Amino acid sequence: MRRVLHDVLHTPDPSAETGLAMGLTVRRPWASMLLVSSQIGGKNVENRTDSTDYRGPVLIYGGTRIDQAGIELGAQLGMREMNFHCDQQGWLGATVLVDVHRAQGCCAPWGTTPFNPGQPKYHWVFEAPARLAARPWHDNAKGFDGLRPVSWSALVSRKAARYARQGVTGASR
Repeated sequence: MRRVLHDVLHTPDPSAETGLAMGLTVRRPWASMLLVSSQIGGKNVENRTDSTDYRGPVLIYGGTRIDQAGIELGAQLGMREMNFHCDQQGWLGATVLVDVHRAQGCCAPWGTTPFNPGQPKYHWVFEAPARLAARPWHDNAKGFDGLRPVSWSALVSRKAARYARQGVTGASR
């Protein structure tokens, strides 16, 4: 029983398995805004109801739902092209999870406090965002709950993967 609880309570370590990173589905426009550097006004804090011990690279998946509050706050804080951020669905890029802590009125403007006092809220703090130049494919998937191991190949277009398997380089295309 103790081993089962340990497995449930601790996030898998993707570095233990070759070719895996952790993936996270985030509502739009928040997902896209996480991939804008905080140095130029981008979002570096994701508000979650769950915590994790994991620190390291996270692949960001823009989910199907759009959060109107994200559109309003982004516009209020001067983020441009909110329509662009709302349109970004699927695998968008990667960033690095560097800290997770309980929300306590910190991390403004992106970090919020719990709406429901009985439900904890955590701030997941990210650094070094890297957006894909083009989304790899449109799979019409809805995303997934929580943080989970995914293959880095999720960020590679099927066409590029096919060329790599065939040994085709950029110069010979």
